[in-house]
Amino acid sequence: MHTQAPAPPVVAQYSYRQSILEPEKLYTLCPDRLVVETPGRPPEIYDLARVRRVHLKYNHTKQRAYYECHIRFDRWKLFLRHVHWGGPGTFDDRSATYTPFVRALLHQLGQYPHVEMKAGSMVNFIGAIVGVPLFLALGALTISMERWVSTGLAGLMLVICLLSISRSRPRRFTGDTPPADLLPGRSA
Repeated sequence: MHTQAPAPPVVAQYSYRQSILEPEKLYTLCPDRLVVETPGRPPEIYDLARVRRVHLKYNHTKQRAYYECHIRFDRWKLFLRHVHWGGPGTFDDRSATYTPFVRALLHQLGQYPHVEMKAGSMVNFIGAIVGVPLFLALGALTISMERWVSTGLAGLMLVICLLSISRSRPRRFTGDTPPADLLPGRSA
């Protein structure tokens, strides 16, 4: 008689589809592994002890803003976003499941002292710092020229830069203290 080993307990699950080019994937967090299931393929199993770095980011593009969690292993890299591609021009907010999943993942990874946990983006941070005086000067110039639409746009860009500074600030954290400004919903 041959019996199968019992399945490991599930700590948390999250699913999303990044784009039209990829199917929806299910991420299952177990105490010692991350299992990624894609329809029509065998599951990919990633050992949490092999994680080297986790990087939380907030990105704001012309189309949308989104939160990301980059997971770097020895040879592989995975990343999760809080938005799900639902169809042409449709992106669904999955904060309700993304934030608890990432919190659980960070908590599990906190057991491994070699895992580096980073937050923010140096490129976005420097861009926002440079953008503040640039858009202040542009705003002052457009006011002197009485270009009110341009002044409004410069003001809007200034506000975006000011809001991006704190979220983009590069910093380190521990698995039990992730930066709330880099997780949607700011849930505890």
